[in-house]
Amino acid sequence: LLPTAARAALVEAAHLAAERRLAAGTLAELSQRLAGDRFAITAREVLFPGLTEDDFNVISVSSGRVLLENPPAARHAEWHRAVYRLTGAGAVLLCQPLAAFKAAARPVTLNPDLAPDLAPVMAGLRWCEPDEAAIAAAVPFSSALLLTGCGLLVWGANFREAAGLAESIEFCLQAQAD
Repeated sequence: LLPTAARAALVEAAHLAAERRLAAGTLAELSQRLAGDRFAITAREVLFPGLTEDDFNVISVSSGRVLLENPPAARHAEWHRAVYRLTGAGAVLLCQPLAAFKAAARPVTLNPDLAPDLAPVMAGLRWCEPDEAAIAAAVPFSSALLLTGCGLLVWGANFREAAGLAESIEFCLQAQAD
């Protein structure tokens, strides 16, 4: 259900997210779209620096049925599933870079003049309650979501694109805070 190459790529991506300080403890989650209406997602309570090839669940995009479960089940699999159902994303990352985590707690008006080249990135950022229905409603009109108490949900064609988006948003939010 989860090819060896996909497992290795997910482990590498999780370790990279930890090195880039995008993951906070066991709050972070990473998923990747697989062939055949499926996605792999990190299991719950897993620290990214110590993640192994056995720390993933495989879930159906269309039905939400768990096809491969390595307990405990992923906490926010439905959020990832919503992104895959509503976009062509190849990877989803729920992360907690510090400025984004703080900004998620209280919506603020962003100053686009701080980083004009990143204005298109920030234009796709939305604040959202960490609720499955709210997330599903916001995803088609967004490129990233700040989720109250949870952090930043980003997606892209692959992990590098999603992580790059997270880093760009973090940069803008840090500049806004200073």
